[in-house]
Amino acid sequence: MANLLRDTGRLDEAITIYRGLLSSASDLSNAHSDYLANLNYIYEGNNEFIYQESLEWEHRHGDAKKEPYSVFRNEKVAERRLKIGYVSPDFHEHSINYFFSPLLSAH
Repeated sequence: MANLLRDTGRLDEAITIYRGLLSSASDLSNAHSDYLANLNYIYEGNNEFIYQESLEWEHRHGDAKKEPYSVFRNEKVAERRLKIGYVSPDFHEHSINYFFSPLLSAH
């Protein structure tokens, strides 16, 4: 429901729904992430409030999202060509596509 309200431009109502969800269930990291993203539109310029809400996300969900770093063993050969991979689940639908297409064209 909150996403539908957000998508129709009813951000104040969406924020209210997100807050209700977060007060009733603390393990909804995706809803909490959506809430934070939408705060940037409602509380534009109130960076301290958004920062404090982001700290709350970290407090609730941060440890669950942390994965141990793996060590990448790689021979360092200056003459070897660098290979770069681009991974995204939604290049075709996300706005990043507009910025990413010129990068691919330059390869």
